[in-house]
Amino acid sequence: MVTRLDQDQLKVPPFDDTKSAGIALQSGAVDGADAFDGVMSMLKIAIGLTNWYDNPTKTIETLANQATLEGKNILKRAQKIQDITVTAAQNWEALVASEYPSENIAIVGTTKGAVTAQLAGAIGSFDLAEITGSNALNPKNLLAVIDATTGDPILSSGRRVWGLLQVGSTATDGNPFAATGADQAQISFVRPNATYDDLEACPVGDIAGATINYAYPFRDDLNSMSEQSFLPDTLFADPGAAATVTMDEAYNGGSVISVDDTNVDWRLTDTKEFIVSDATGAVKILTVKALSGGDVVQIVGTLDMDGDIDGGANKATFNGVEVGGAAGQIARTGGDLTLKTITSGNVHLDSVAEVQFTTSRETALELDDATTGSISALKTVLTGSGAFVSIADAIKYAAQNGGADLTVGVTVLGSNYGQDVNVPAGAGALDISSPHSIDMNTPSGVDTFIFLNGRLLYGGNGSTNNDVYAGTTPASGDIKFDFPGGVKNGDVIIAVQLAQ
Repeated sequence: MVTRLDQDQLKVPPFDDTKSAGIALQSGAVDGADAFDGVMSMLKIAIGLTNWYDNPTKTIETLANQATLEGKNILKRAQKIQDITVTAAQNWEALVASEYPSENIAIVGTTKGAVTAQLAGAIGSFDLAEITGSNALNPKNLLAVIDATTGDPILSSGRRVWGLLQVGSTATDGNPFAATGADQAQISFVRPNATYDDLEACPVGDIAGATINYAYPFRDDLNSMSEQSFLPDTLFADPGAAATVTMDEAYNGGSVISVDDTNVDWRLTDTKEFIVSDATGAVKILTVKALSGGDVVQIVGTLDMDGDIDGGANKATFNGVEVGGAAGQIARTGGDLTLKTITSGNVHLDSVAEVQFTTSRETALELDDATTGSISALKTVLTGSGAFVSIADAIKYAAQNGGADLTVGVTVLGSNYGQDVNVPAGAGALDISSPHSIDMNTPSGVDTFIFLNGRLLYGGNGSTNNDVYAGTTPASGDIKFDFPGGVKNGDVIIAVQLAQ
């Protein structure tokens, strides 16, 4: 005889796995079948499949393995606070005792330790050997490099200097670093290239002799990481991330500041100055002053201007006046050169030797010579004469006291006369027609001397003009001048004529 209990145990109806989650799965179950239906419905919900009996996408074991993070390898940067001085004339440096990483050599991608590229040969020269990273600028063996004294990044042409950690071809993966031998390491110093898409060698001059610290990447699993492994590396913080970046901070990394797409515009408010001073700030070498009454550029010390737009070696041009085109020269091309005082004061020409006057048409006529004495002799006090105040005063004294029969004529010009233009009675109204002569081309016949503003002129004739020659009516003292600029209103002409 089969009882109802036996029938329930032997007969299993199809499970219903469509019940909704909730308290009804428990309170609504009136028999074992309802309870099983609730369990099957929850199982289907848990595996997220169509039916409770469908094959799960992932087993509980698989999920457990994936959820275990302790064995996950990651890269972490470690700081090496050890001063290392880069050898002169090198852009690489072999690491000796106390300078290499504390972790072992990690060449293979699964080895725990300091990530290190292996060279094709021995260490001892710069090399770009690297372990590929996320991009060309971030290989896995890239070292962060800073100035050991200031803590600032080191710059090369405005680009930051980095390092590549490397070992020779005979080094053993997983071994500790060594101060010598096969497992010794080196740093090759690099920088981003000009287009910032790869690394290139750092020029020797930008790193040789520098004293550095560095930070290196090392591989380890999460379970072995220290408590502070994920704290930021404050030693290598970017100064640009600070709330306020001073010009000193921006400059400290190097001596090159690149100006790219826009002009550098320094704008000074009135009363403010742009100053370049000595190391102590006591001497203002260059000062640019913004003043409401007129801006000023002031230089203290020697101004050395090397080369200008005219191509001179050491000259400067100011408003058409060239200074220093030749040694000791002030020149003007294509116009007059005027030396004058504006409201008062004299123009002084002072020389320890001769003061020479030349034109483009003559050799200098010397005012001094070795036989008769220098111009300074005119200041000598002669008996009864006193000191001469000018050449004309000396000539007058000689005419009056030397026993010679002289005639002196004086003309003060009332207007300008150009080159080769007749100056009426310019020779002081003295008759300079034959037998008189001012023509120094035939010195023996000269008996009349013409002085312009105290300077003896070089007389000539109508064919060979020289400085001055007879004009339209020589008997009336007419003369002409062969100066490119002619003579000017107010010029004084003195004619001295010997008696025939």
